[in-house]
Amino acid sequence: MLGTPTITYKKDNVVLEGTPRDAETYTASITLGEGNNTATASVSYTIIRTSPFCGTIKWVDGGKDHTGTTPPALTLYQNGDPVTNVTLRWNKNNTIFTYEDLRVNDESGVPYIYWVIESCCSSNSMRIRSSQ
Repeated sequence: MLGTPTITYKKDNVVLEGTPRDAETYTASITLGEGNNTATASVSYTIIRTSPFCGTIKWVDGGKDHTGTTPPALTLYQNGDPVTNVTLRWNKNNTIFTYEDLRVNDESGVPYIYWVIESCCSSNSMRIRSSQ
């Protein structure tokens, strides 16, 4: 008979009450069985803090050539490197953009710096605000 599984969460070998939610590294252990037939499996995992990144497109010419039907092509950069495989959403006028679930910092806790450039015209100005 397996019995009811027991799940334990630890941080730095200290047993926690409840399920962790903060951006840290934890160990989760599940124990099954009873008496001499008990087995435990453990795994270490990290909760990564993420944040959306939002900005507003502001055309130097006031957007007179922009119809609002097609969003501009943007390139997102993280510490100088282009970022791919991210979700980009636009408002209905294609003037406000939001990148979802970007990592806030690296494994050492150093914050990432993000910026966006319109792919066709890097001279176009953009007002960028971080939600953090």
